Amino acid sequence: MKLSDPHNAEHWLEISRQREKDAKVLQDAHYEVSAVYMACYVIETALKAYQAAHGDKPKHEHCLRKLFSASSGLTLNILHSHANFLLDIGVDPDSPNDKACFTKLRYQTALPTLPCTVEELLKFVYMSANNLRHKT
Repeated sequence: MKLSDPHNAEHWLEISRQREKDAKVLQDAHYEVSAVYMACYVIETALKAYQAAHGDKPKHEHCLRKLFSASSGLTLNILHSHANFLLDIGVDPDSPNDKACFTKLRYQTALPTLPCTVEELLKFVYMSANNLRHKT
């Protein structure tokens, strides 16, 4: 079965809302690494919806900071509190050419040190995603 990529802003928005539901299920089951990993996809797909809605072809990219930078008209203040922590999760500051990002979480059994509790982080992510979706 062939799987297709989203083709417009509304499809990206639908995926973002579904990934948020997925993250909440994982959070409720206390799968914290998986919940944060899925929450990163919530932000990624909301950013791609924004790009599609504003005439840009969504970038084939998982690095949230790069996606954010490629989303003209957005400023970091759209992200609530600690949600901006996820922009650089998985990035090695000692390797500036490292293309890694939050997808490194898929190989982890524990989260890195967070700036707040997992519950607070996810709450800020959901609020930030709603902000992004409303801008779309």
